[in-house]
Amino acid sequence: MLLSGPQIPVAYFYCDYGESASLEAIQILGSFVKQLLYRFEIPAVIKDLIQQAYTYDGADERKPVIEEVETILRTTFGLFAGHTVYFVLDGLDECPLTERSKILPILRNIVDFNDPVVKIFVSTREEVDTMQQLKDFPSICISDRRNTSDITCFVKDTVEQRQKKNILTISDPKLMHEIMNALIDGARGMYVFELQTDTAAD
Repeated sequence: MLLSGPQIPVAYFYCDYGESASLEAIQILGSFVKQLLYRFEIPAVIKDLIQQAYTYDGADERKPVIEEVETILRTTFGLFAGHTVYFVLDGLDECPLTERSKILPILRNIVDFNDPVVKIFVSTREEVDTMQQLKDFPSICISDRRNTSDITCFVKDTVEQRQKKNILTISDPKLMHEIMNALIDGARGMYVFELQTDTAAD
């Protein structure tokens, strides 16, 4: 588990197909920068770079080019000398090919940093361009065949728990069986945990 803190800088980004802006390379890098700078008084040199990238002559807003945001990110790394910076990029395959072609070379380049050390975790389906770009890096393949049994257990347990709590009431065993099969087949090897925490008031 990665926990962000002053000594362990972690930036996370989820590419959401339903949110078009999250599929842009500039948005991904910009989010990484914002998260890294969150706890800092932003140095003047970085403020100037942001001003130049996002405004016309210090006035009207503009959309920066990817090279400008990469420069801001690289300059931000200077705040973390002597540490390791962690990036988590989830669902890269949701991004269009044009955006992946922008972000992947940058990710490959920034892992060559020596100070700070930059480590990146990327989750993606096996898109040809992505596999080609990342072929030199360690990878773990999780196929439908490998995790179908886990999904089956998860679905069955979730359904049983909801029945016990009367959240789900279906009396027809055949219908219940059909619903569970539809959930398992529809998952296509993927599933998401919904985490909920009950907190008591002080």
